[in-house]
Amino acid sequence: MNLRTITTIALTLLIMGCSTSKKEAYKFELLAVDEARAMNVEKMSQKDAEAVGDIILTAKYDEKQKYLLKSKSIIDNSMIVDAELFTDESRHGNMIDIQFSKKGAELISDFTSKNVGKRVAIVLNSKVYSAPAIAERVTGGKLQIVGDFSREEALKIVNAVKPKK
Repeated sequence: MNLRTITTIALTLLIMGCSTSKKEAYKFELLAVDEARAMNVEKMSQKDAEAVGDIILTAKYDEKQKYLLKSKSIIDNSMIVDAELFTDESRHGNMIDIQFSKKGAELISDFTSKNVGKRVAIVLNSKVYSAPAIAERVTGGKLQIVGDFSREEALKIVNAVKPKK
């Protein structure tokens, strides 16, 4: 997966094949990778992970790829105030902007400032889509997801994570 980090953590996610019915909603979370134990994930059971406050999740596109993650979410759906779809003309692709609440913006700013160089997992419905390293502190409370997905797929994601009014 190609990733690039910009001030707002612009993430390139390959969300192809991501389907959702109108009744299904995405559970969106950002979870910290347990860097201290991550290299032992293949030897660990879910019970072993839970004993140290972690969980093991697999990658969306490779069930063999496991991630050892802190079980407490940094950000989740409850901290999203808006989500919008844009077309990125320069990349000929679709871009999803997710705007966080004041609390979410503070949490992501605080977390990223303390964890530069460490990884954070982007999780949708308990599947890891990406786990990029944090390049710098994120300010402004906005996350951009740029990917190789259709407009229809991007709209489904926006509608799934956008707060219901």
